This record gives sequence, structure tokens and C-alpha cells, in this order.
Amino acid sequence: MLSGCRTPDELVTIPEAVNGSVSVKGMFVGSTQQYEAKIDENAGTIKIQVPYYVSDTEPVQGDLTQMKLIATMPIGASFVPGISGIHDLEKGFLSVLTRADGTSKAYTITAEYVKSSLALVTKVSLADVPTALISWKAPNGDEKGEINIFKTTSTIESASRRATVEVSPWATVESSSVNKDGTLDLSGSPEIKVVAQDGTVAVYKVKFGYPALVPEGQVGRMSFLFNIRPSLKETFGFEKSSNRSCAVVGDYLVISALNCDFLIFNRYTGKRLPDVKINTEGCLTKTATVHAIASDDAGHLVAMTLAAANNKWVPNNVLEVYAWKDGLDKAPVKILSGDVTSDPIFGAYRSSNATVAGGTWDVGRKIGIRGDVTQGDAIITTLSPAMARIMRIILKDGTVQSITGSAWGLSMWENQTTILPLDTRPTGAFLHNSAGARKVAYVSQADGMTPIVMLPRGSWWGGMLNGMGYTEFNGMKLIGMVNSYLSGGSTGALQYCRLVVEDVTSVSPSTFNEHEILDSRLDNFDYTNGRPVGKGAQNPTLSGFTSYYNDDGSIGDNGNKTGDVAFGRSADNNAVQVYMLVTDHGVLAYEITRYDL
Repeated sequence: MLSGCRTPDELVTIPEAVNGSVSVKGMFVGSTQQYEAKIDENAGTIKIQVPYYVSDTEPVQGDLTQMKLIATMPIGASFVPGISGIHDLEKGFLSVLTRADGTSKAYTITAEYVKSSLALVTKVSLADVPTALISWKAPNGDEKGEINIFKTTSTIESASRRATVEVSPWATVESSSVNKDGTLDLSGSPEIKVVAQDGTVAVYKVKFGYPALVPEGQVGRMSFLFNIRPSLKETFGFEKSSNRSCAVVGDYLVISALNCDFLIFNRYTGKRLPDVKINTEGCLTKTATVHAIASDDAGHLVAMTLAAANNKWVPNNVLEVYAWKDGLDKAPVKILSGDVTSDPIFGAYRSSNATVAGGTWDVGRKIGIRGDVTQGDAIITTLSPAMARIMRIILKDGTVQSITGSAWGLSMWENQTTILPLDTRPTGAFLHNSAGARKVAYVSQADGMTPIVMLPRGSWWGGMLNGMGYTEFNGMKLIGMVNSYLSGGSTGALQYCRLVVEDVTSVSPSTFNEHEILDSRLDNFDYTNGRPVGKGAQNPTLSGFTSYYNDDGSIGDNGNKTGDVAFGRSADNNAVQVYMLVTDHGVLAYEITRYDL
């Protein structure tokens, strides 16, 4: 009794029409998009409701003079004249619908442009914090809609001064907080009016709040922040072999340079800030270079020169330490300056291994800091690979009190070995990585040394641990490590790089529990019992950094195999950011939070 669907040029009768109802749809020639008709039985009209613009982005109108029709009708009903073929529905035409019982009804069939009544927010984003967590809810009856911005980083409120609000096609936004560049300032929680194409208005209220937090000892929402990949086409200010360490200072990510011409980036977006300059007045002796920078516990930038004895590759023998006590725009204070081969203050350090101390060695390729270097107790650590000695610079209120040497640590000492003090005591505990052995040790003079083999779920690539960072967060002790590997093992080969973050919940010789938090090789945030699970396979995505090299060509091959890890912290302590730098190949950044999302 019921017929099936036919081509759009024919009449179509389907089972749903047996109740006697009739529906008509129209479409433009060359398109399969169908538009409903409004049928007025009393007036005898059928009007195809065509969007005012058929595009969501361009003011393009469909051609009402070139349209096709399709109808759903009861069995036995028909239009005379038929509705198949191409029609000029701007002018319209008359057709009589006759049903199987012999009754008939004349209709004038036309099409009309109808402006959209949609007035919805479809997306909200912050230019300076692309990973910001934002939700929105449409108005319901007399209730206003909501735009909820979660304070997942310390810069959310300042970043909300430059927001983009996307709305339904052809709707517009009205607000008293429009910036000159067209973005919206949402920091004052303004009301946002969304006006539809037909004049319908929806009002949204901006709200700020915090999401729920995970228990202590767990991580919450994690997100990829950005990567910076310098190339021959776009260097972002990087220079071959020059950029070897990084530090977080306020909202800036600072990248070192051998000549002290440091690079500055927004540490949340990765945007380079060439107009932000670091005052380097008085920095560097004539032959010195800076390999190592870091920030102290108070957020001061600290830089150390590379000094050596009898080393033709390192002509400088003056070890200097600078601290930007009063801000990056002010000249730094010189905390330390002395000839490592002759100054009495280094005597105890040199005498810790008299035989090697009289030979070729250098110091200052890596730096670790604990405390505020400008006041109170603080310690700065570095090392000499050739001497197999750690150097501890002990400070009180910004003044050097003593310099000591120590042979505690793993047996393998390389230029990439990093010493990170865990407290400010002259004989306090520290973390020490063996770059080639791919191990980390917890060392204290009281308890001895406990080497720890760090094995991420994705397994080491081999190669080296080029750098290491440390922070404490939500009851956890986090170590970030750079693992890089030269395929073929030679300079100029393809270099693979990855960031691994592990939680060492109890740093002591007897218990050194390790839990993987993040591995950029896996780039995975699936959780089991509050911990990421891992995909167990290499991720070839850009953010995974399976290789830094790209089609535009690398600026260098990192022949010295150097790299670094730095942690940043949100002011509310609800999030930390972690940055991996690999010389010549750029920066990879993630955020780890307490947010239960």
C-alpha cells in the first residue's frame, strides 16, 4: 500500500504520511541541502524557509529562481501541475493537491529568505592562555546564559582581558567591554548580549570560579601548552649551539644565550616577546660565556659563567654569578666573581682533588639553586665533570659564605650532569643525574647515595639525560628529565627528544617511589587511580616531539647534546608548568594541575 522514496524530481510518498499530513521541502539546484516549508492551510500557501545566507561565513544568498521541490504525502495524493523539475520560487506558482478521496486544495508555492533566530555562544577562548578551561550555558526562559571561566592558571584573569567570543552564524555580540582590536575584556564579569540575525537577543553573564581539586598526591587535568621549533625559515631568535638552559621568571620563559643576549617568551603561550629586554649591564668578562641559568625560590633570574683551567676550548677562568634582584629591566648584582685557578675562596674546592685540579677542567655548565639568593640562606650548585666534583656555593643574605667540593654521587660525570639541591644546608641532600647511564641518584652525606633507575612506560630511547628539573607540587616531588637520542649515534644524525616527569613521593635512601606523570613520547593523559596509563606506543604527533627536525631545516644538530628542564608555578599553587629545552631544537611545554576535570 505504501510507496518508497524516489528521486528529488519526483513525488515522494512515505509511510509517515498516512495520517493525511503533507510536508514539502525545497533545495537549490546543485545542492542536496533541504529546507522545510511553512504550510498555511487557511491561506493556501506553501513557503520554503530558506536561510538568509546559505554560508555561515560569507554573505551569499541562494537563488530562489532555481529550486527543486520534494513532498511527503498520503497514498494516492498528487500535485497538479506536478512539482518535479526546476522552479522559480521567487515568483512562485500555483498547484492543486488532490487526495485519493477526491478532495482538493490549491496552494501557492514560493520560497522566502528567513533570518536566523539563533543567538548562542558557540566558543570562548583566551588569546594568551589557549588551554584555558571555559564552559558556557545557553539562556533558559528568564534565566540568563552563563560563560564560566575556570581559574586554572594564575594568569586567567589578566588573560581574560583579551577574549574571543564566537556565536551563531550571522549573530553579533554587543558588550560594553569591547577592546580596540575587537576582542572582549571579560575580567570585570560583564554581561554579553548575543543578537541573532533576526534581532532575537540572548544575554550571558560572565563568571569566574575554581573547579574541584584532586586529593593530595595526585595530578588533575594536564594539557599541552605549546612547542617552539626553531628552523632556518623561522629561528625565533635561537642561534646554533647557543641556547643551553632555561628559567621561569614571573610570566616569562627565559632562554639562555652564550653571549647573555637572552630570549624571552610568554610562558603560557610560547609567544616570543622581543620587546621585553633583560638588562645585562656589567655582565660577563671579556672571554666568558653563559651556559647555565635558573631561577631561585623567590623567582629571581640567576646566571653563571663557564670557567676553566688549562682548557683551550674555554679561555675564561673567572667564575661569575649574577642575580637580577630588582627585576629583569634593572642591572643584575654580581654575587660572585673569582679566578677558579687562584682565588683563595676556591681553595677547598681545588684541594678536593689536587691531581685533577692542576690539570684541565671546567665548571659552570649546569646550575642548581635552592632558597632566595638575595636574602636568607641559599645554595647554588654546579659541577666539574673532569674533576668529578660538585661545587656548593653557600650564601647568606646574598653574600657568599663558603665554597666546598664534594665527590658524592654517581660514578659517571658528563657535561649534561645536573646537581639539584633539595635544601639550603651546606651538607644537604641533592639529586644528581648521570647523563649517559640515564639514572638519577638521591645523595646525602648523612645517609649516603641511592641510585635510582628511572624507567618511563615508553622506555628510554638510549642516548642521554640532557637536563633535569625539580619541584614540589600537591604533596608530590616531581623530577622532569630530557631524554634525547641521536639515531646512528653521531653528530648530524636525526635527533629524537622527549620530556618525562616522574613523581618521587619519598626522597630517601630507603624509599624512592617513582610514578610516571607525563611522557611526551606517549603524550597521553588517560588515568587509572589518579595516574596516567600510557599508550605504550610511540606518538608521531608534533607535540610528542618524536623528532625536532622539520621540513624547514634545523638551525643546528646540538653537537654538545645539551638541554634543560624548568618548572614554573601558578600563584595559587594549583598548577605547575614544565618546560623542556633542547639546544638547536626548541622548547616543549605542558601544564600539570590539581583540577579534577
